[in-house]
Amino acid sequence: MTKEFHIKTTADLMDFIKREEVSSAQAIKVVCSVFKLINLHKKTKSEVIELTQYFIDNFFSKGCDGNPIFFENLEYKPTFDDIVSTPEGKKIVDEIEAEYLD
Repeated sequence: MTKEFHIKTTADLMDFIKREEVSSAQAIKVVCSVFKLINLHKKTKSEVIELTQYFIDNFFSKGCDGNPIFFENLEYKPTFDDIVSTPEGKKIVDEIEAEYLD
């Protein structure tokens, strides 16, 4: 039986991703969906929790217009190959190429 969990606040989001039964991959999927981020690398559950709290504290709660695109440590500099190696990144690149190469 599937249990429903409603995420209405950032506190709800943090509670959800900290749940024991939520895997790292599931947490990443939810966080990236909520914040419209692209994940480039596998992360441990503790990394997901730490990065999510960082994004909440530094971007979401401050209402910044310059939110990051990637769910990565900010010191990491993604390459083009990193971006196209993910389904989300490839989709973005394909959309840009379709729009500007026609």
